[in-house]
Amino acid sequence: MTAESSRPAAPPLETVDQALTILLSAMGQGEPGDKDSAQENLEPDVNNLDRLAWCYQVASEALQLAAQKRVIRLRRQRNALLPINRLPPELLAAILLESIRNRRPRILALQELGQVTWRWWQIIKTNPQFWTHICPPLESVELQIRKAGILPLHPDWTIMQKDGQV
Repeated sequence: MTAESSRPAAPPLETVDQALTILLSAMGQGEPGDKDSAQENLEPDVNNLDRLAWCYQVASEALQLAAQKRVIRLRRQRNALLPINRLPPELLAAILLESIRNRRPRILALQELGQVTWRWWQIIKTNPQFWTHICPPLESVELQIRKAGILPLHPDWTIMQKDGQV
């Protein structure tokens, strides 16, 4: 077993501060004037270098996660400025519903629309009207029925071919 594979999984870090704290502790930053800590830093051994490499990896992953979250926030802000996303949710829901009226299988059409923007997915996810047309694949029927709430259901049991076409 290698030293890398024996390392515990990196803790989920979500901030740059957490990553830097881990990195500094790995570098043996003790109290000022602590001779043992200073001596340890001057005499690196395999275990200390291995620990330091692991902490750099954890810090790097934390920084990547922080950057990904920032990119998501910026994209949502950009999308909010688009004219279609300035429409009231009720009007946007009506437009989205109309756009998938004749699409089969409906669940796939919902997934495609939901991937356009976070706001569209929130509208689709929370509006029972999107979920009243029950259709294959069978694995999603329970979800569709639950999301349709108290609205009347319209089953569409068209047989699907293997390639997803009806």
